[in-house]
Amino acid sequence: MTTIPQPIKTYLLLFSHLVIIFFANVSHAQNLKSPVSFDIKLTYEVDFLQDSSESQSFRTELTHLLVNDSMSLFESSNAAALDSAQYLVEDDVEKKRLLATSNSGTAITYKVLKTANRITTYDLLFNNRENTSGIGFFYDEAFPEWELSADTTRINGLLCQKASTQLGNREWIAWFTTEIPISDGPYKFCGLPGLVVQVKDRKEHWVFTLRDIQNTADYKATLQGQMDYERLADKEAFFATKREYNKSIFAKEELRSGRKYTPETRPIIEKRLQSFVKQSSNWIELDSAN
Repeated sequence: MTTIPQPIKTYLLLFSHLVIIFFANVSHAQNLKSPVSFDIKLTYEVDFLQDSSESQSFRTELTHLLVNDSMSLFESSNAAALDSAQYLVEDDVEKKRLLATSNSGTAITYKVLKTANRITTYDLLFNNRENTSGIGFFYDEAFPEWELSADTTRINGLLCQKASTQLGNREWIAWFTTEIPISDGPYKFCGLPGLVVQVKDRKEHWVFTLRDIQNTADYKATLQGQMDYERLADKEAFFATKREYNKSIFAKEELRSGRKYTPETRPIIEKRLQSFVKQSSNWIELDSAN
């Protein structure tokens, strides 16, 4: 059995006197337009299959969950570095460092904000390293409903209990620990009586594993870049809009960018965009058309 990483072992001592953390209710408009401080940073490694028809299309990224006493924010670590460089950091040397650490891009465009009684997701219709649609939406939803199991195991030295839920037309298995009293986890996986240490879908196309915990003291984050996103009624509306956009990706991107391609370059660009769509077709949540 892998021994518990030292940062997690050390941080357990800081939790020994705490009760489980639940979030106070705060409005979307007040949340993260201005920089907000977070006390805890939990790093999750995510292994995921980008294209379900290509077994070799697995990719690994680092993500993190930021927590304070009123909310949590889940995001790609690369995307967070870009946001910091754009909105939070004034020092030019630090800006360059952050940009250098995020130059590999991210396939995880969404940011997930959790408060006491809801989850708010911010996402783009289309994203790749060469061209980002810039068309963003957000929507609210309730916490997932869990079925607890008596099964237990140890992951990185933490005693974990099994739970399952349905989310995005996938069945998910989570392992959570009451040794770390935070009722949260990566992506939208929250509401359990402890921290999610690992969660994966039945096919193991998406696997999140806790890798590190830090007491950040005053870690700043912002959603300033998402403040102009348009609200949608629910996530079904988002997935329907995204699906329609991807079906006619070339026409939509040509219209959005204002570019007019020549007859020679048009098929090249169209093929490239369709390739990008295919490479990211195994969405973390499947709509009825996936």
